[in-house]
Amino acid sequence: MAELHCQIQACDAILQTMEQMLNEFQGDLGNVSSEIQTLQDQSLSMSLKLKNRKLIQAPLGEFVSKMVSQSLLGRPPSKTTTTTIAAAATTTATYKHNNSHLRSSYRQSQQCCRHNSVATTPTI
Repeated sequence: MAELHCQIQACDAILQTMEQMLNEFQGDLGNVSSEIQTLQDQSLSMSLKLKNRKLIQAPLGEFVSKMVSQSLLGRPPSKTTTTTIAAAATTTATYKHNNSHLRSSYRQSQQCCRHNSVATTPTI
């Protein structure tokens, strides 16, 4: 009977150690999850910036080219140049507005996913 008691205590000690290790592992997984979330947010931000740069690059290059050539020739900006300026300003404002909506929608979906995954994660 004494030997059985010693075996049970040894088994309890092993189970307690395993529980401790699993709790640490679960914490590490939580840290990895938050790092992944941060990387996804950074990736989205960089993707939107790249998209905006690509969309504005051609009109802006054309505008700068016209402005430089006109300033070198000493002429005032033409109607086409002022139209290009207005279009670039409108385009920039539109993209800023759309990007803020995309970012907030993405964050809301991520918070929803995190909430659902926390609710379904079994605790040890």
